[in-house]
Amino acid sequence: MTPEERREALAARRDRVKRHRKRVPRPRLPRGPESRYEAALVRLSRRMSALVDRTIQPYIAHARKAEAGEREDVQIDTALLGHDYGTLRIMIGRMVREAEISPIVDQWGREIRKWNGREMARLLLIDLSEESPELLATLANARATNVRLIQSIGDRLLGDVFETVTRSVMAGTRVEALASRIQERYSVSDSRARLIARDQTLKANADLTRVRHREAGVTSYVWSSSRDERVRDVHAELDGFEFRWDDPPITSLTGERNHPGEDYQCRCVAVPVLD
Repeated sequence: MTPEERREALAARRDRVKRHRKRVPRPRLPRGPESRYEAALVRLSRRMSALVDRTIQPYIAHARKAEAGEREDVQIDTALLGHDYGTLRIMIGRMVREAEISPIVDQWGREIRKWNGREMARLLLIDLSEESPELLATLANARATNVRLIQSIGDRLLGDVFETVTRSVMAGTRVEALASRIQERYSVSDSRARLIARDQTLKANADLTRVRHREAGVTSYVWSSSRDERVRDVHAELDGFEFRWDDPPITSLTGERNHPGEDYQCRCVAVPVLD
């Protein structure tokens, strides 16, 4: 469908809405793509945690024995902060190199693209099967961003674990407490994976919505929040107001401007204005 044909189809859609006095339904959030992406990233995070844990456990076991005998030769930090740290960086780097994580990111990209296309077609009642260069560029940017974010999970996991080891050893922390703190860092890594999946799915959906709206001739939208206790105060104040795609509203106390879904973990959506 050409841009002209899309605009004609949208004009016909406006006429049908006016004739039957129906409101455009509220867009849905991409829960399916988000949950599957989250599951994939958490699995990857746990693979990295397992790799780190297999390296650390022999030192933990040695330290437990030394501590049980009240010996003073517990040097868990020496090897971990030297040779094994560098080795782990290399091994985790291989695990998250682009060739390895591309299947995860590409599958997510296909799912969010198809989901958004179906959702926009449901709202606008026009054919959105043809994808423009701008839409493909938007997807490519999202892909590159997600590759970088996934690669950062391993770096932050290693940094967290070895900072925990360093501080605990310097403070003379007992081995059981140290082991518990290391396990907590694995859980934090899983949480980061979940946050990336949620935030990036919402952002990608918002970006695709913006592109498809504008290509269909939609110049403005009504901001619709989730209307629950998790909504930011500023976003709650925007609920129900109309804004233009070329003039995003202020969405934070620091003066940042965003469209629905573009802010960090924003669950707000843009209801197209067809008048």
